[in-house]
Amino acid sequence: MKANKNGFRHFAIKTLTHADDFASMREVVTRRYQRLLEEHKTLPDLIVIDGGLGQVNAAFAALNALEVCIPLIGLAKKQEEIYLPCNPSPLIFNQNTRMMLLLRRIRDATHDFSVSYNRKKRAMKLRDECEKQH
Repeated sequence: MKANKNGFRHFAIKTLTHADDFASMREVVTRRYQRLLEEHKTLPDLIVIDGGLGQVNAAFAALNALEVCIPLIGLAKKQEEIYLPCNPSPLIFNQNTRMMLLLRRIRDATHDFSVSYNRKKRAMKLRDECEKQH
């Protein structure tokens, strides 16, 4: 199984002036799924969030506001725990199962995608600052 990179999206946070991980998650989930609804595109069968209970609940709140019902899980990095909306207790599975290996591959692919984007943005900002000085 390979990642559908054409389905990956970058989002610049538009509504916040300060860092707020949960508000950022609500904004991104709202924008992504509102657009899919408006364009009558197929919704996913499952949403995997890179994060724990706070991120999952923020995404869940955004989906509820849109009246969208899609299964949602979060994969927290520390212990590779799986979080479900509104459930403070994580699910813990054997790390070497095919399911956990697949979930980590999904999370890692999207993480690499976002990290490379952020590096590119920083490099462009640095280049622009250097050009202004010369």
